[in-house]
Amino acid sequence: MDKTLANIEKSLIEDYQVSHIGQAIECAAPSIGKIAKELSPDKATGIIEKMLMDLCELLGQDMTKQQIQTTANIIYQDYKSLNMADMKLIISGYLKTEHYGAINANKVLTFIDKYWDERLEAAAELSYQKHSEFIKPDREKPFNFSNNEKP
Repeated sequence: MDKTLANIEKSLIEDYQVSHIGQAIECAAPSIGKIAKELSPDKATGIIEKMLMDLCELLGQDMTKQQIQTTANIIYQDYKSLNMADMKLIISGYLKTEHYGAINANKVLTFIDKYWDERLEAAAELSYQKHSEFIKPDREKPFNFSNNEKP
């Protein structure tokens, strides 16, 4: 494993301590797509594979190497804008929920899809809040119709 990949994996453990989606959205953690662009797609999927292997280990369950690779490739293809803080929340969230039967690609991808939907809602809410804060001062000032200028 090269030094850059080792540093990224280390940062996944030590950095990006987030407890909710809003923090993950605001976090400066690199996205899956950014990692792929700056390092390589193989390194990005390798990081995802490592996270899936860690998840399996924490659950005391196994997925085959092929299942992990396929799941990592799907995550890479479909969720490039997720950042490493998001991935940590996904892993910790999966660990906190009750799952019946063995871990598999479908369960992991369904969980990520649910997280993605929640993230989209949280991002929309954050965007609305920021927009409201931005335009609030303008709304408080009356428009001067006589010379088309704001006071």
